[in-house]
Amino acid sequence: MVHSFAKVGTLNTITPLDTARKPFAWAIIQVPSSNTTSVRIVALDQTAGGTVTPTTGGVVLAPGTGGQPGASLLIPFIGAPLPYDFSNIFIIVGTTNDRVDVIYGS
Repeated sequence: MVHSFAKVGTLNTITPLDTARKPFAWAIIQVPSSNTTSVRIVALDQTAGGTVTPTTGGVVLAPGTGGQPGASLLIPFIGAPLPYDFSNIFIIVGTTNDRVDVIYGS
């Protein structure tokens, strides 16, 4: 099945995409054109190791311009059932209420 959701962040706060365990098989995480700043996508091991700050670590996705969607990150299907978990993926936004849009398969 294909699902989608949006996750809103708080300024310079490491925010999980989901607070409960939510496994998935593949996903696309995209920054909408309405965002004013870039979003960092980071993994659980980076947050636990203290290697992430609001300006370092992870993958940076820039917002779109002119009404076009921004950058996206593909988490590919690897042939295993539900190998990933949204509670292990985090976002850091540079402006409160900026968000990411997520489409994923389960």
